[in-house]
Amino acid sequence: MNFLKSRFAGFKLFRNLLTASIRCEPSSIHLQSRSYARKSTLDPDDAPIRFSTSGAVHGIADIRRIDVDDTPWYQSIAVVGSVAVFLIYFCVLREENDIDIELDKNLYDRVEGLEVTNLNVARKYFLEQGNSLEVKKIDVRLKELAAKK
Repeated sequence: MNFLKSRFAGFKLFRNLLTASIRCEPSSIHLQSRSYARKSTLDPDDAPIRFSTSGAVHGIADIRRIDVDDTPWYQSIAVVGSVAVFLIYFCVLREENDIDIELDKNLYDRVEGLEVTNLNVARKYFLEQGNSLEVKKIDVRLKELAAKK
């Protein structure tokens, strides 16, 4: 029985809160109800500031930006010089290694049988389209690949 009373008490509390919010005037900040009406314990400094009475309503607030440029005059020269030296070394002076040689390879050289598969798919497509000129070119390339093996 106590369980039901506590359930109904919670329901009454919820109903009071709902009706209190409906009875609230728009200018009121706090929800007011008969059972929960209390004095506000907030300081006036902690209260929200209305936009219409603040200085923000007239435009952007007066904020002064102080530009403090504490970077040395030679910093940009040092950065540009370092990047230039790195690029000259990396692009001009460095010798090729195994990775560069591998990157120069064609994809068909890396994956065995890929070119033959792509040519067969393209040949089938061009046969369906009726493009006999492309089919002849593909047949020539397939014969070249078969002769290599």
